[in-house]
Amino acid sequence: APDTRIQVGMLDTEIKNRVLNRAAECLLEHEADILAANQMDVENGKERLMPAGLIDRLTLNHERLEGMADGLRQIAKLDDPIGEVLSMKKRPNGLIIGKRRVPLGVIGIIFEARPNVTSDAFGLCFKTGNCAILKGGSDAIHSNIAIVNALKQAIAENDLPEAVLSMIESTDRETTTAFMKMNQYVDLLIPRGGAGLIRNVVQNATIPVIETGTGNCHIYVDADACPVVGIVEKVAKENEIPVCLLCDTNHVLHSKYSEIVIVAAGRDAVDFKLISMVQAGDVVVTQDYGVAAMALGKNAYGIHQSGRWYTNDNMDRLLMERHIAKTARRASSKHHLKGP
Repeated sequence: APDTRIQVGMLDTEIKNRVLNRAAECLLEHEADILAANQMDVENGKERLMPAGLIDRLTLNHERLEGMADGLRQIAKLDDPIGEVLSMKKRPNGLIIGKRRVPLGVIGIIFEARPNVTSDAFGLCFKTGNCAILKGGSDAIHSNIAIVNALKQAIAENDLPEAVLSMIESTDRETTTAFMKMNQYVDLLIPRGGAGLIRNVVQNATIPVIETGTGNCHIYVDADACPVVGIVEKVAKENEIPVCLLCDTNHVLHSKYSEIVIVAAGRDAVDFKLISMVQAGDVVVTQDYGVAAMALGKNAYGIHQSGRWYTNDNMDRLLMERHIAKTARRASSKHHLKGP
């Protein structure tokens, strides 16, 4: 409602932070309801043979709910951007022109099966003085409804309008398409998910859209840059990031986030397979100048494990230095002197 967007946009920082901190408490107070609803989504996902990685992203537990609550508390600690004056100029005619941060109004967010996005989206919208209308994926519908109900308790307890946070509970595609065209109600649309979702929103929305990326690009770690595979697996496990190991022999996995792709044995076979998978914008961590050069040739980024970036400017010099070093070693091996 127009009145609600104006009211939220004019809230002072103290009230916004109080609501956010209370929302964090409400999430934990409603833990039993949220986890029960999430279990329904997880069971439905398993019945539909959802991949294990997606099931894991969908699953909530006490620790993850604590993380969601802590995310709201962290947002409350952030500086309030509303009202900040970015610049101020005085024109020759005496007119003063400035830039000032103001709320957008009502932000619609369409996202996929990540229940934690529900609380994050509300927190960020509310801290910046905006109302939020959320449209989550059908895979997490029960979880999202339970989370929104908990958040709305904090809104109601602080005597704010219910329209501060709304959720579209319908899961059919027609509703999603109609939502993209609700110019009279929504000021900005943000899709958060895979390339297909983002493309669909950009192509069909009549509301202004912030076209986000599809997530982080892939990071490829060459074995010479991290000879202990267990380190990569440990990082993947602790950060819940899927990792794919390219090997020419089998390897015992120690994490459910790891998978193996066996590459035919042969000189540099793994390197060539790695480069065949690299796309523009990806990052390759390696100390092999040849691998780095091939990565740059595909408009990817190359970085040495020491933190030094490979660039088109320094690549020729590094390859030349490597060639000179190899030539010198071959020459010295042919002409070395034997001792007495």
